[in-house]
Amino acid sequence: MMARAFPCSRRANTVGSRACCASTAINLRSVRNPFNKHGISYELCKQPKSDLYRDLLPRLNSGQIILPRHDRLVAQICGLERRTGRSGKDSIDHAPNGHDDLANAVAGAAAATRSKYRYDCSLDWVRGA
Repeated sequence: MMARAFPCSRRANTVGSRACCASTAINLRSVRNPFNKHGISYELCKQPKSDLYRDLLPRLNSGQIILPRHDRLVAQICGLERRTGRSGKDSIDHAPNGHDDLANAVAGAAAATRSKYRYDCSLDWVRGA
């Protein structure tokens, strides 16, 4: 389970009766069309990935999110770097020649689970506690 707040399921990722997928800014048209062919709407994420990464760290440190045991994912998250631009604005991104595709997916999924509604992942309700 990637995020403790919500289980991963197709039903949790639907809007109305259609499945939904979100992404950060990339070549949107070439990615959106294959999803649309299968009835999945593809939406551009409203937050920049720097904000997604920034919001991910406290949730990882507090134990709200448990990462799967995946060496590439852990390496990508640990390899993220904070840089300050000329304007003074901080950005968080991978190192030059690095990758962040898995880290980006986890940060996006974590952002999507932020809600006032929380899933009880303790399973106490199953055990009858």
